[in-house]
Amino acid sequence: MTTGPYRIFLSHSAHDKGLVEGVTSQLQAVGVEVYLYEEHSQPGRSVPAKLQEAIRNCDALVALLTPASGHRPFVHEEIGFALGIGKQAVALLTTDVTDRDVLGMLQGEYIRLDPGDPWDGMSKLLAFLHGQQTALRQQANAAARASQRELAQAIATLAVLLLIAYALSKSSGSTA
Repeated sequence: MTTGPYRIFLSHSAHDKGLVEGVTSQLQAVGVEVYLYEEHSQPGRSVPAKLQEAIRNCDALVALLTPASGHRPFVHEEIGFALGIGKQAVALLTTDVTDRDVLGMLQGEYIRLDPGDPWDGMSKLLAFLHGQQTALRQQANAAARASQRELAQAIATLAVLLLIAYALSKSSGSTA
């Protein structure tokens, strides 16, 4: 999906505003676009529809799981929707969230984030996102090469058909 900057949907709780701002600013500092629900007000619009559209338009979902967000229904729904449409999803768990707190919500490994010393967790998250971005670009390049091959085959087929048509028109013209 990515042709420009890598885009993530940051699933979180509004109660974690300070932590969300820190994670967002670190991601934006390296060129990652971060979608935050509260920054895209659309009064009167269905919240689930808005969130689903935003997730569709992002390359991956990062779920910031804290004691405040781990039991938030929207976080569970956002993760489930992202996984259901084939998006990559990774959980960023603060150190005060236990494995048992998130059991069943995650389908893969997660990244620990120590809010007091976020360097290790953020570097792991950035490495994950970089790997995902690289994979998406490789897929896009492979698809572009396949399209170019298909186009070249179609042109070659058309050229052969035109030559056959020309030869038939010449042979029927010489017998008349």
